[in-house]
Amino acid sequence: MNSPNSPQGTPAPTPTDMEARLLAEGLVSLAAVAAKLPRVRGKRVCASTIVRWILRGKVAGDKHVHLDGCRLGGPGWWTSWAAVARFAAELTEARKRTRKPRGAARFRDAAGLLVAFGLSAVAWVCG
Repeated sequence: MNSPNSPQGTPAPTPTDMEARLLAEGLVSLAAVAAKLPRVRGKRVCASTIVRWILRGKVAGDKHVHLDGCRLGGPGWWTSWAAVARFAAELTEARKRTRKPRGAARFRDAAGLLVAFGLSAVAWVCG
């Protein structure tokens, strides 16, 4: 069925599941999201960064995690607080799965690799 605002013969677009979910959760502007996010190195997160999370996603481990967002009636993008929470949870889970060893564990891994190639770990550390 045609919308009264659509040209004759052009069907009105139907919302996707993601857009319908965002509308049901309550839309919030990206500027509002940016204002509430914690500062990084003393600077606020820019709304353009949040647009990048929607369009390109953020690399976490071996996958791209995208923030759900939609455009509605103008040039701006919209998301929901629930979508921000899902995005943060997905980033956290992806990073937990691909976490690299740190400190002593990393040194043990490097030492084991050197020994596997027939090199002395002590000689590598001491020069």
